[in-house]
Amino acid sequence: SQDGRLLARATIEVPGLGPLGPDRLRAIATSADAQHIWITISGEVPGFPGHEGALVEVGAFDEHGAAAATQGTQSAAADANLAARGKKSFQTDFTPQMGLGPLFNATSCVACHPGPGGASIDESHFARRIAHMDPGSGRTVPIDHPNSPVARRHALRDGMRIVSAAVPGQANVISLRMPLALYGIAAIDEIPDSVIEAQAVSKGDGIKGRAHHVVDGQGASRVGRYGWKADIATLKDMVANAFANELGITSATVSREAGAQPIEDDSAQIDAVASYLRTLRLPDEAKP
Repeated sequence: SQDGRLLARATIEVPGLGPLGPDRLRAIATSADAQHIWITISGEVPGFPGHEGALVEVGAFDEHGAAAATQGTQSAAADANLAARGKKSFQTDFTPQMGLGPLFNATSCVACHPGPGGASIDESHFARRIAHMDPGSGRTVPIDHPNSPVARRHALRDGMRIVSAAVPGQANVISLRMPLALYGIAAIDEIPDSVIEAQAVSKGDGIKGRAHHVVDGQGASRVGRYGWKADIATLKDMVANAFANELGITSATVSREAGAQPIEDDSAQIDAVASYLRTLRLPDEAKP
């Protein structure tokens, strides 16, 4: 509906269940662009014996619907071009003249996220999360140092020469964090906050979760999705933070760190890389 007028009506069928009715529906949510619908249903689902309920995702319009008639052709070329630019940036070896540093782990995204899929078990690709554990209390506290809480491996000397970056002397806790696969990572960004919050509610079995609310790059409170502790809200924010923390390249999306070079990117590059990541889908042959 729009402005109180009914524009379209859809019937959703699940294989083995048939059309879904009010007796099975528990909750419904739509994506920000109104192109996807998420539905939680009750009862058993064929193929999953012993499991109560399910979360179903469907397109708001089928291939013959109104969206297909008015969308697609006008924006597909622009989207493909943006993703191609993002892929090029993902594979680019950045230099100090391009904004690299002054502290960084690698000179490109693909250096730590090699193919296929972007994951790596090579320890040289791991990020190093550091902290200080107080020997008296046993409590772990953050370190006030430019090369913390992520201890970057490289630094720029005299603005141009690349040297090894020292780990702060106060660090007595070092945790290695493996770069994860990037296939399907954009799908997390498409889940509405309301769906995540609904899943955190107890289902009557005494078990419940807690959605981590954070402030996104636009200053709004959102449910965290990305990062080591769900401390980043959106895919774009995740890319911007990766550029800042791993490459030392600041953008308009993130606050400038102390000692960092002036902002080189107005977020156009961040948008492009995020668009490229949205194209990374798990190949059919790799699906379980």
